[in-house]
Amino acid sequence: MASSPPPQEERHEQEEVEKIHGHEQQQQPHSPEPAHTVADLLLENLAQAGITHIFAVLGSDHPSLIEAYTRRRQRQQGHPPHLLIFLHEFPALSAADAFFRLTQRPQLVLAHADVGTGALMPGLHNAASGRAGVVVLAGKAPCTAEGSNALTSAGGSVGASTPLRGARSEHVQWYQDVSGRPGGGQAALAAPYAAWSAELTRGEEVGGVVRRAVRMAVNGNGGGPGPVYLVAGREVLAMGTGVRATAAVTATAEGEEEEGGRGRGGATVPAGVRLGGLPAGAADEVVSALSRASHPLVVTGYLGRSAHAVSLLASLATALPHLHVLDAEARYASFPATHPAWVAPGAAGAHAVKNADAVLVLEADVPWIPVKAAPGPTARVYHIDSDVLKARMGLFELHARAAFQADAGEALAQLCAAAAANANAHAKDKGRDGAQALALKRAAAHAAQAAALETLAAPQSDGAISPAWLFRALRELLPRDAVLLSDAVTNQGALATQLQAHWAAGRAFTKGGSGLGWAVGGAVGARLALEGEDPPSGGSLVVSITGDGALIFGAPVAALASARQQRAPFLLVVLNNGGWRATRQCLVDVHPGGLASQTFNPSTPDLSDGSAGEGGEEGAFAGIDYIALAQAATGGWAVGERVTRSEEVAGAVGRLVCAVRGEGRVGVLDVVLV
Repeated sequence: MASSPPPQEERHEQEEVEKIHGHEQQQQPHSPEPAHTVADLLLENLAQAGITHIFAVLGSDHPSLIEAYTRRRQRQQGHPPHLLIFLHEFPALSAADAFFRLTQRPQLVLAHADVGTGALMPGLHNAASGRAGVVVLAGKAPCTAEGSNALTSAGGSVGASTPLRGARSEHVQWYQDVSGRPGGGQAALAAPYAAWSAELTRGEEVGGVVRRAVRMAVNGNGGGPGPVYLVAGREVLAMGTGVRATAAVTATAEGEEEEGGRGRGGATVPAGVRLGGLPAGAADEVVSALSRASHPLVVTGYLGRSAHAVSLLASLATALPHLHVLDAEARYASFPATHPAWVAPGAAGAHAVKNADAVLVLEADVPWIPVKAAPGPTARVYHIDSDVLKARMGLFELHARAAFQADAGEALAQLCAAAAANANAHAKDKGRDGAQALALKRAAAHAAQAAALETLAAPQSDGAISPAWLFRALRELLPRDAVLLSDAVTNQGALATQLQAHWAAGRAFTKGGSGLGWAVGGAVGARLALEGEDPPSGGSLVVSITGDGALIFGAPVAALASARQQRAPFLLVVLNNGGWRATRQCLVDVHPGGLASQTFNPSTPDLSDGSAGEGGEEGAFAGIDYIALAQAATGGWAVGERVTRSEEVAGAVGRLVCAVRGEGRVGVLDVVLV
């Protein structure tokens, strides 16, 4: 064993280290600690703007915010905003995304500079595509390094300098400064997804920037809610300021403006912007086209953001007895499967699109994929949307006769009124008996569709678990007030058909875009959003259903560790099919007759020959123990069960639901699928 160096030699080594890294080893002199900083002002304005939670990934960018939060907590114990520690930006943003989906109230995500912003990218994509209002505040590499204040030293000399509070003090901050790089620097990373972006540069502008940020998060730039991206440097947050937060014009949860109003938790909320309805004559034109068509169809994608709008669409479908409704994107529960107008996505949905002679596209981004199914050239297409232009999309064309940017609820109320007012004229066209016959025909088709779906969900003779059977079983096993979050990838269609479409609007949704891994961090945010509705133990159950590949993408250790940190219990259902099935589907789409389509198995570790994994187990993820992963990430707080046969599912779900609701734990159900 080597002996320890003598004290004198040890001190010499330390002196050499300090010479090399003196900026990291020594405390820099500063002016007296300010009593009220820009960081204090920022927290005050966040609270005034209705932000109750800060989903924070803390680091070297945030010392002044930590200091301000500590002072605020000491003065106002229990007052929002509450700082919640997360360990990775993607789960943090996913949590804020799901929080907004349930409450329609944007929250703050606190991220690092540079690579921290880069880690936000999957979540920013999901929030932008899914219209989730979130405010992101990222740090920025300090812009000062050698001091800016000339001071008189104790010896009387002039010119001695002390660094600005927050100036560079760590080696990595030189690398994090990308402000001079081509392409616009750090903010350019978020630019494709942000509804608005700004930098805080002085205390006087904090209140206005925060209020505008929240307003833009709620309303977007014409396309509905979305993420906004703010940047603040350390020097700015550390500056002293005499400015104080002031109340703003606010909006209640119903959107009615009032001065100094209060939202959830006693916080004020900046006034919202509301779209109107359809212009004069438009409702009559759309209803007339649907009524006179032989095969009218409504296609929606995210109408389920409003439970009221879903109810109105059901009323319209009841008034028009031959109308069918297709939820083509399944982002929300946008139309009830129990209504006779409901068309299941998949083959039935594609047939309905191809066969339709009048189509109303209502709140949908991708109502159909033209190379797979599209209305015929003579179909009359109308488009009603809060984001009718789809400015974020490079390609978008519906060949619509008319398009209207309008609030879906307002427009549907007008369509229902037009349908009721013109009921006699429509009856004359089709005759009373004809209308009844159409209703009976639609009901029969719906019953046949339901029977076919039941057949698809039938148990396997060998007891193996199919996705359709699992989702059909969960429909019966889960409490009806549960909140469902899903990221099921290739199994999303079966989940939407067998489970989500049977759930209440506003209680079931999937990720907004293609950022796989959303559902675990999202479950933490959903659980936190429900705290005002019920207690974490014994209240509404939060269920996260995710593919195994999506789970890996979602920084699961960081997400699950944050779940324990925040005491946010939920049921995690892992759809374990051993690999990435989506890759193979894309291969078949592009090269259906190619060699790889016949031989390539993207689930295997060795992609060169498609051989089985080590030990003969097929699948890239066959050796991953998701229960052990969750237990390691949570220090044993999570519990779990692995099921391989259908007869094991009911008991396992029951026990894990008891653990989640009764003991306040994360419960992991690892389901091996065929």
